[in-house]
Amino acid sequence: MAPIDFFKAFVNCITDRSWWWRVWTVQEFYLPQRVQFQIGLRRIPLEEFDLVFQVLTSAYKSTFGRTDEQYLAETRWINGFDRITQMLNLRRGRQIDIFGNNGLYEVLCRTYCPFRFQESDTYLLKATCRIDQIYGLVALYDDFDVLGLTIDYRKTWQEVYSDVAQSLILTDNMDVLAFCQRENASQSSTLPSWVPIWHEQFDTPHAWWKAPRKPDLSALGNSLFSAASNFTVEVSFETTVNTSGQSTRSMQIEGVFVDEVSEIKSQYFRAASIHYTEKKEFVYVLYGMLLGEIQALCDLSRSLKNAKYTPTSLQDAAWRIPVWDHEIQEDASWTRAGEATRLRYQQCMPVYETVQKHMDQVKLSADSSKVLQFPLLQLGAQINEILRQYMSPIILGRPSKPFMTRNGYLGMGPASMEPTDSVCLLFGARVPCVLRKRPGEEGGYVFVGEAFVYGIMDGEFLREDQLSTTFEIF
Repeated sequence: MAPIDFFKAFVNCITDRSWWWRVWTVQEFYLPQRVQFQIGLRRIPLEEFDLVFQVLTSAYKSTFGRTDEQYLAETRWINGFDRITQMLNLRRGRQIDIFGNNGLYEVLCRTYCPFRFQESDTYLLKATCRIDQIYGLVALYDDFDVLGLTIDYRKTWQEVYSDVAQSLILTDNMDVLAFCQRENASQSSTLPSWVPIWHEQFDTPHAWWKAPRKPDLSALGNSLFSAASNFTVEVSFETTVNTSGQSTRSMQIEGVFVDEVSEIKSQYFRAASIHYTEKKEFVYVLYGMLLGEIQALCDLSRSLKNAKYTPTSLQDAAWRIPVWDHEIQEDASWTRAGEATRLRYQQCMPVYETVQKHMDQVKLSADSSKVLQFPLLQLGAQINEILRQYMSPIILGRPSKPFMTRNGYLGMGPASMEPTDSVCLLFGARVPCVLRKRPGEEGGYVFVGEAFVYGIMDGEFLREDQLSTTFEIF
């Protein structure tokens, strides 16, 4: 048996057991002083299990590399590998106190953010009772009581999820809104749009989301930005009951309107959500189109009468916007994008140019199937690694779209955003957000998702005497 086949068999044998995919097992694995696995008549101490897994993982990586095409497409064992790795990392982190903070938000983030996009819900952490997506981790939270939360099984899961989101927002943890991006923001839901649905599949917001932030080692989140975080959160919540007895909880939060969305380009799926073996060419086409469309938006913004950016800043915008102005360092920490990212962008331009020529030929032939006949060999052997390094901030995370507002602001926004949506800054939030007015005479907004808007991510848009608006979000 080849080493990789032995490794796959080992992972499948272990993770085929439903224990690995239940919410309650996280605290069972994390809290005890000693952990042992009993499989049939065999009892294996965690230390031995961890050692065997590390040896097999090293053998796999040394033989095939991290991105071996044949095996990354095999969903079953790769998801099992991710699950074991995540659980072992939790345990190792506890032993050396790497996390520092076991607050409610940090625990939920580490537990429910997947390593890579899950193409089915087979490999999601589940609980028989939806309330236990929260209560099943209660022994891990350091601040459950401090947040004013209590265990109450008389409540509905909608009430519990809403209580958690409300408590986090009231304590200035606005990053929880990153988990509220829906596939269809206009679709009616039994939950407010500002409340994450913890039992459903959702993407890790960004590749850098769970990376430790030094020196306190808490989750990184949006910490490299400060679009409106220097302003105090001013928020309240109101519950109303309609004539049919259904209750609705809304959030009234202070902020400022930035601009209205006018131009939106294509939706870009992360490479991690695409079967690499089948659609590698498609990844190149997508990223090449992304670079081209952002450059086109820069040209359009430049042509406006009251341009928001100088010619020099638009040159920077072209390479900062695709990667949300993030750059990964050799020690796996994240910083704002710098010279290395700019140089990689310039080296990636042949991808854009080749894609443009290829797509022009596809249009002329009127045969859409030729999109996947992208001529990879024309790019040279090194371009794959350069493109991967440049695009590393967006290889994992949610799908998004490039956009421009009526007054020329440029950025990346949620995949479900539409023209006429509002780009806003909510006080206390580190990044802008996209809101959508509710239809008809209902009034108020729904939360669509977070956005990167070039030129306003460090508080440039706000003044100390800024007049605010109250946004009611349902």
